Amino acid sequence: MNGASFWGSIRQAVSWDSAGVFSVFSLSNARLLNWDSTLPAIEILNGRAMIQANFFKDIIGVAIHVGRATDRVMIIGNELVGNTLWLEGPITLSANNHP
Repeated sequence: MNGASFWGSIRQAVSWDSAGVFSVFSLSNARLLNWDSTLPAIEILNGRAMIQANFFKDIIGVAIHVGRATDRVMIIGNELVGNTLWLEGPITLSANNHP
């Protein structure tokens, strides 16, 4: 997905749980403006993902959670605005994210 907006009363913008070499979730240039503060806005539980250049609303909670069962996740150049990353994945690259 490119250029998406997630707003309104939502529990979670993305929950990805798909294993397999050809199963990759990609989110770029999105705005995540609201989510339930008890959940991460984006949760990658299994599989592969590329998350880059996204904007998260000010200080809600966990912006991105990468679970232990993931394989090759990249989190690059996101505007976190006080939200946090929770990275448990064994092969996770996180770079140039603005806190």
